[in-house]
Amino acid sequence: MGKIFLFALLTCGCFSYGQTDENRDLSLNDIPSRYFETVDKKIAGLDEQISKQTEKYLKALSKQEDALSRKLSKYDSTSATLFGHANQEFADLARKLNSKSEKFSRILSGPYMPYLDSMQGSLSFLRESKQLVTASGAIKQKIEHSLEQVRLLQEKLNEAENIKYIIQERQEEIKQLLSKYTDLPKNISRFFGKYQREVYYYGQQIRELRETLNDPGKLEEKMLEVLNRVPAFREFIRKNSMLASLFAPAVNAGSPVDPSLQTRSQVQQLIQQRALSSGPNGQQILNQQIQAAQAQLTQLKNKLNQLGGSANGDMNMPNFRPNAEKVKSLFQRLEYSVNLQSARASNYFPVTSDFGFSIGYKLNPNSVIGIGGSFKVGWGKDWNHIHISGEGVGLRTFVDWKVKEGIWLSGGAEMNYMERVSSLEIFKNYTSWQKSALLGLRKRYNVGKKLKGNLQMLYDFLHDKHVPRTSALLFRVGYNF
Repeated sequence: MGKIFLFALLTCGCFSYGQTDENRDLSLNDIPSRYFETVDKKIAGLDEQISKQTEKYLKALSKQEDALSRKLSKYDSTSATLFGHANQEFADLARKLNSKSEKFSRILSGPYMPYLDSMQGSLSFLRESKQLVTASGAIKQKIEHSLEQVRLLQEKLNEAENIKYIIQERQEEIKQLLSKYTDLPKNISRFFGKYQREVYYYGQQIRELRETLNDPGKLEEKMLEVLNRVPAFREFIRKNSMLASLFAPAVNAGSPVDPSLQTRSQVQQLIQQRALSSGPNGQQILNQQIQAAQAQLTQLKNKLNQLGGSANGDMNMPNFRPNAEKVKSLFQRLEYSVNLQSARASNYFPVTSDFGFSIGYKLNPNSVIGIGGSFKVGWGKDWNHIHISGEGVGLRTFVDWKVKEGIWLSGGAEMNYMERVSSLEIFKNYTSWQKSALLGLRKRYNVGKKLKGNLQMLYDFLHDKHVPRTSALLFRVGYNF
């Protein structure tokens, strides 16, 4: 959230800039050549994902309603009429989402989108910039096209909010219908549980896509940085951005900092003035009013939780544990890792190091499965006899389960070929491969924003069957990214 808020403040011109850039003008050379293509590609990709995911969930909900209707009609034929023509109704929702002419009767909007606000503000400013419009007709066409793309995406996001609200209403209607029966068969309750999960995950899917959009790329950040050095752009955003329109202008808007939002000191000064104007007990009265307002907010929050709602408009599902990974794409659920393991020299082998690599798939936030491989490098007998050589390869599979924050239970199976690879024939016959069954602990820790380190201590249950016999404990260090 901190990154999104910082990005929103950037577009409102709430930063201070050096005096050397205060009087500069915007020129055609300030706009990166790929800026408009990058914006269009990102918006088009998100537009496609919204349509794809919405159609996917609507089809799943349609199937769930069909199955629920059939089972309920066997139990009570008079109550199954609620479902009506579910297939047609869900198909109509999908058609309206992708139609430019058909619109929803209700206009619902989602939460504030800093990225869209920034893009719409910057593109609108560029469209009105005389230096750019007169310099190149092609630039003007690109600006108009990108603005239209932003507008259409905003409409589609609003329509997705409409669909989410409609299917949540439908879920409540079905829930009310089923609540009339005291002895409802378990198979019907189970099908309704699946229906509830689909409704919940659709809301989470739209939320995930919105969060993806609010993560600007380097090119977009660079462009906004250039624009914010232009006083005319800061003034334009201060007056026309969506975020600025939600707040009253600051009292001293003509100050050098020129904030678009009220500062903490201004709010405190206003409160003190109100307290003094209320008489000798003004401060006490004001405190009582604040406490009463906080109590009302707490009551409203409790009612919202009881109704199954949340602050972002999504439905809470207290009857099952949501899987945060379910709404992510395949590549977002993959994690890559490398690790290193070294062994001392023996009568049979030189000093060696195993360089391992693996790809894991996140089943949920607490469990990962994956496959990988390794290659063994020999360094020689000692410091006086250093010789780099290839000493074998390995295949591995693993399962990690989160025990507590930073601590994971790790298990897996491995096969290692302990000789130099002369040909690919070794992969046809695994009888000469050394097998291992591993179980131990993995410690994960943050190294950077996306890079995580990990330490592994594993016990090999088949170590006594190795020839020559190897150590029972394996220690590995590595990184996940």
